[in-house]
Amino acid sequence: MLNFAVPKKVYLSVLSFHSSGCDGVVAAPYEGGVWKVHVELPVNYPYKSPSIGFANRIYHPNVDEMSGSVCLDVINQSWSPMFDLINVFEVFLPQLLAYPNPSDPLNGEAAALLLRDPEKYKAKIREVCRRFWLRDNLQMFCTAVC
Repeated sequence: MLNFAVPKKVYLSVLSFHSSGCDGVVAAPYEGGVWKVHVELPVNYPYKSPSIGFANRIYHPNVDEMSGSVCLDVINQSWSPMFDLINVFEVFLPQLLAYPNPSDPLNGEAAALLLRDPEKYKAKIREVCRRFWLRDNLQMFCTAVC
């Protein structure tokens, strides 16, 4: 009998990113945002990094706008078994939002706008947030409650 190991898929909700006086990470202009984050744990986790992506829309240079895939070195290239999902949600993703890297983009439009006009970049984030957070979060709430 063949025994195949299948990766686990887990959907987790990141309730919000907000300014914190303790760690100094300020995720503005994403502050107050809520996203559903897709986490896929490989069979050999924690020795191999999880696959992380945003399930609802976010405008960011290091996140593919259509698939939600995240480009983050600590997850994709320098993962260590010492890290866990707490690190991903409490450190890595808030850091990604607070400090985008436009020199390694998955969303070229967002990277170019950030470099060219940071204020328009922040305005675009707020526009996307207004258009998609409310709808997506209402659907998440209804799915969880109904």
